[in-house]
Amino acid sequence: MVTTDPDDAALRDLIARIEATFGLDLHAWLACFARPVVFVTPIATLTLADDEAAVAQFRPMFDDLVARGFHSTKADTVVIRRIDHDVALVDAAFTRRRVDGSVLERVGALYVCRRSGEGWNVAVLVAHPADIDAVSPTG
Repeated sequence: MVTTDPDDAALRDLIARIEATFGLDLHAWLACFARPVVFVTPIATLTLADDEAAVAQFRPMFDDLVARGFHSTKADTVVIRRIDHDVALVDAAFTRRRVDGSVLERVGALYVCRRSGEGWNVAVLVAHPADIDAVSPTG
């Protein structure tokens, strides 16, 4: 379904920026996130106060992806649920591919997004398996 809502388009653009920069340009990827950067995983909740802490946390992950042959990330699904004028939930499943085009891994992420003076950004990322729908596409 093609959206005509400008906010939905802006949120899809945010996911497109995440998709284009993840694993390739750490600083551009981190620019998609509010500060502090907050990540929730099954193992831990990370709250990274500034760029220095975020780079220190995520540089090894980006380097590891390159070592494993990472080439690109593509969003397979994106579901947007607006919960307020300036707050939205965006659930996405991604496929990460190697240089040869083979699948490296699939991951899911629920983004709690907030609109600020600079536009939409990610306030919190909650990691989840790619086969889990964190936000139902039908309501």
